Amino acid sequence: MTEYFPKEVSLRIPAIILIVLTGSMIYFHEKGFDITINWEIVSQAETENFVAHTFSKGPFDFELEGQKYFITETFGGSDITHNPMLSRVLIYIIWIGICGILAVSTVWKRFWFIVIAALAIVFINFLDLDALDVLGGRPGKKWLTMAMMVVLLIPTYYLHAFKPALRYFLKWLFVALPSTVLLMTLDVLSPVFVPHFIANAHISLSILCILFIFLIAEEILFLILFFLTQSRGGRHNEKHFIIFSLVYLGFLGVYYGKKAGFIDIGFSFLNPYYLLSISLLVSLWSTRFKQELYDSVLAFSSDIRYILITLGIVSVAFLNLGFLRGNDPAYEAMHYVIVYAHLAFGFMFLMYTLVNFISPIMQGFQVYKIAYKEYSFPYVSSRLAGLAIVAGFFFLSDREVQKMMRGARYNYQGDLYQLNGDAGLAQEYYRQGSIFSWDNHYSNYMLGTAGLAKNDFDEAVYRFTRAKYKIPSPYTYVNTANSHFALKEEGKILSLLQEGSLLFPQSAELNNNLAIALNNRGNPEEASRLMNSISGKTEKWNNAVQVNKWMLGHDSSNLLKEYNIDNAALKSNIIAQCENDPAVRTLWLDTGLLEGSPNLHRIAYLINASWMFTDSIPRKYSDRYQVETTLSILERNLAHSQAINLYRSGNINQAFRKFDLLQNNASEPERGFFLNQFGLLALEQDAPRLASDYFEKAKTLNYREAFFNDVIANLEARNWTGAMRLWADLLERDSSFAEMSDFIDPIIKGQNNNSFAFRYYRIFDFQPAGVRSFVGELETAQLAMLWKRIVQEHAVQGSFDRLEEFYTIFSPFLPQDEVQYFTSVQSDLEGGPEVDNTYLANVFDEIRILAVIRSGKFTDMEKYNILLEAIDINPYSTVLIREYCMAAVAMGLFDYGDQALSRLHNLLPSSEFDIFEENYNEAKMKRSGDTWTF
Repeated sequence: MTEYFPKEVSLRIPAIILIVLTGSMIYFHEKGFDITINWEIVSQAETENFVAHTFSKGPFDFELEGQKYFITETFGGSDITHNPMLSRVLIYIIWIGICGILAVSTVWKRFWFIVIAALAIVFINFLDLDALDVLGGRPGKKWLTMAMMVVLLIPTYYLHAFKPALRYFLKWLFVALPSTVLLMTLDVLSPVFVPHFIANAHISLSILCILFIFLIAEEILFLILFFLTQSRGGRHNEKHFIIFSLVYLGFLGVYYGKKAGFIDIGFSFLNPYYLLSISLLVSLWSTRFKQELYDSVLAFSSDIRYILITLGIVSVAFLNLGFLRGNDPAYEAMHYVIVYAHLAFGFMFLMYTLVNFISPIMQGFQVYKIAYKEYSFPYVSSRLAGLAIVAGFFFLSDREVQKMMRGARYNYQGDLYQLNGDAGLAQEYYRQGSIFSWDNHYSNYMLGTAGLAKNDFDEAVYRFTRAKYKIPSPYTYVNTANSHFALKEEGKILSLLQEGSLLFPQSAELNNNLAIALNNRGNPEEASRLMNSISGKTEKWNNAVQVNKWMLGHDSSNLLKEYNIDNAALKSNIIAQCENDPAVRTLWLDTGLLEGSPNLHRIAYLINASWMFTDSIPRKYSDRYQVETTLSILERNLAHSQAINLYRSGNINQAFRKFDLLQNNASEPERGFFLNQFGLLALEQDAPRLASDYFEKAKTLNYREAFFNDVIANLEARNWTGAMRLWADLLERDSSFAEMSDFIDPIIKGQNNNSFAFRYYRIFDFQPAGVRSFVGELETAQLAMLWKRIVQEHAVQGSFDRLEEFYTIFSPFLPQDEVQYFTSVQSDLEGGPEVDNTYLANVFDEIRILAVIRSGKFTDMEKYNILLEAIDINPYSTVLIREYCMAAVAMGLFDYGDQALSRLHNLLPSSEFDIFEENYNEAKMKRSGDTWTF
């Protein structure tokens, strides 16, 4: 057959273009909606409470709660998107193909030339180029339309009248060049050129496509005839021809019966577009046998293949547009035309062949060579009969093809108005398209996505369901399920996704969503099993399946390998899931991901990293991105994790500053939570009066835990009266605490019951001899608590003689590290060599702050600034306030010193205050004298 492939360059190049277009049509057909719909990721953050920090105070254990973030990623189908560049290329090919048809017509008889020119005028008029509102054109005017007619038809007429013998390729170029330049100019100037052209040219191009399908509809039967009769002397060719033809037509008939609802079979065994492609390829060599039929009708030396190829280019490019843009009524209509035409014209070609050539076939002649000669049953009559049968199919289907073509045009009009920004009119066109083309996929999907955009989820469910019934796809199942999710209809979500998974078992995206739905319905084991069994791959740009696997469970064997994947959500889930896995300690903060990752991903990653890592890197990036994000809840949780990170790494001052920021900017329920945690941290830092202040504020917000914590803070402060009042209030508020009365009441009332709790809180009521009597009974941890409490109380007062006395009591029972603690305290307060700026990170460590002040390594101004910050953060420290007063005097800042002195009046016993006030005034007088002398 290759000997019949066009050898002329003017035919060979267009033929190759036609073959390429046919290949792309099949490719687009097979890809389906993967061309027009993409997967989009919907990320959700779920929080899980965990114990971020623990500490003990005497007999009580306290926990600070934090929140880890787990990222869940589900898929949703995007809006239908169009490739404007490919659409534009196909439009230009269609236009050049139309110019090719006009170039062919220049060698035809005058009558047929006028018919083609008139059809071109109608086509250009339907384009309504003036509606583009460019180059001076205006809607309702016709000057751009007239301009296009002139630049297209004047060259065509000139060639027909004066240059009919010019080479075909030059004619084509002469006709196409000026009109294509004008078309491209309109394209450049108008942003809506592509949808405008497609919408307005649709009906005209549909008619041309139908004509082309009619022209090549019998080619497969001709191919059968060719194979059977190409060699002379074949036996029983007539039987073989009839059998093969009837089998082919029988398959077509069964397929038609299935589509029409006459036959119920559960599978599809035939693809009309494959039939069209085969017919098209066969026609490239078989059409030459019809040349004589057309010579008398058209004109001299007019190769029929010119019109076939150019018409084919226009038709197949038009079908490519339908597939490329996902407008299913556009290609569904042609799908029916293909079936009708192949059935009707195929059957009539069989009748035509049997009536005219049964005897030559039986005799083994090469009948294919004479198949289109004139005989008793004219070929034209068979074609007319085929048209009549097609018309019968058309009306039997209630003009379904016409309605689909109209629905497809409405969809294209909807695209045009959507691009113009008139969403209301666009949706009305889509609704009309849905009505005329029987709930087509395109119309309903566009209306479904519009419903989602407007939060009209009932409409979205209805439209996506209709789209799903028309053309089932993972996208329609997922979007329908997501719409039900928005309506909180969880039962329907699961059933939909399970149904979709059975239809599309290889869809990783659909199975991913099904696994998440199973987990949400309380079946994490099944969800994890399904997620781990997903074999298909999601689109390359995401790692949603891996992210969700780590959300559902922990697989330490893949921990390091998957942590190396550049995905902040995945890294966040790994850290959150594997907190207690030793391998996690080898991980690092991947700062390179923090630039391009979505806010939710990077903030969740930073939050989880703040719990995991104790160095300054997470905090540095937390500060930076905390300012950039506008997600207030995430911002507060990020600041919270950062505050705990600061606290656990020993940066107590910074942690308290961060908590102060949190409680000031949080909403009321969150503020109670932060105030309570603020109080707990102050309690651990041995600042019970400050802790009580925070608990009191949290209590005003009815934060339940703060009521009990406030009692403990008053016990720590040895405020027995306040503790008794608070304990009574708590019991009245919540009787569940009554069982602790036997534990708490003796402490408050000073009734020694020999419990560790009593001894811890009342340790300063005991004389050394009394302490000696029970020290040997205590556990090591209890000893350490008591010893630290005694050291802090006496060391800051400088009572080392008293402390030495207690040391002789405790030392036989103390572990070595507690002994070292005591000696380090002595060294620090005596200005030891280890004193440095790191001591300033915690102003609640009064011993070390005093060591810094007395070390002689800082100037008076530096001492003053250190103490100013210290009493701002730790406002009830009488030791630090006294040091501040003296530092203010040393700087000559008497007013500031006096203000601090007034604070001491409320904090110290009168006798102790009087002694300090006397020392303070003496220092002032001395400083005043020094200043006067100077």
